Amino acid sequence: MGVEPLIVYLKRNVGAVRSWRVCLYVASWGLYSDSLPGGDLPSMQGYADFWKMSRAKAYRERELFVKSFPQFDTPEPIYRSVRSELDRKSAETAAAKLVGMRRDWAAL
Repeated sequence: MGVEPLIVYLKRNVGAVRSWRVCLYVASWGLYSDSLPGGDLPSMQGYADFWKMSRAKAYRERELFVKSFPQFDTPEPIYRSVRSELDRKSAETAAAKLVGMRRDWAAL
């Protein structure tokens, strides 16, 4: 589809309501990943522990993400590609910026 805002790409793949959840997951994953000491690799259990959620909820978030980006197991590559452009004070502020970012999302 070419260059478009992330929210447009996501709406096509998971619908309007779920689009925000995917953006929030990408941002939340990134903040968790940034918090890890050098050399530690992010994991789903670590993500769940960091955000104080059940492992089941963490996997539901991941499942929705994978519906949007089946080529990735985690949002790490997407987060790394936009990290420098995000306000990383909170997952919500990072996700709010992420929704409008324009890229060729299907080509990532």
